[in-house]
Amino acid sequence: MILIVWTSAILLPVTWIGRLAPGLRHQVGPLVRPLISPEWVRIMAHTALFAGLVLLLAYALRLPRSWVSLLFLLTVVIGVGLGQEALQLVTKRRSPGWAEVFDLGVDLFGGMLGLMMWEVITRLNWSRVRV
Repeated sequence: MILIVWTSAILLPVTWIGRLAPGLRHQVGPLVRPLISPEWVRIMAHTALFAGLVLLLAYALRLPRSWVSLLFLLTVVIGVGLGQEALQLVTKRRSPGWAEVFDLGVDLFGGMLGLMMWEVITRLNWSRVRV
């Protein structure tokens, strides 16, 4: 269940929230915008979301450490990242550009960070990990 919620959070474009509740956007926007506007915040968010996605998926499926698992997880990261960028482009009504390529690179970095964390956790033994 947490994996579904996590993936939904990744895919939910923030602009949709503003469109669903425009009054809220005008009230909260000036307070939130300075916190989420800096580029480094977006990079950290993408990194954390995709590292978490890899960890949750590996844990939920109890994947063994193998090249097949690694390729599967990175394929999911690319797929979810492409889905997220596509949804954002649709909501922004524009064509893809450098920002989307950069975000996919950050998503992959986050996925690889998740893989490194997965390696450490599996060496410690999944059975001791509680979610």
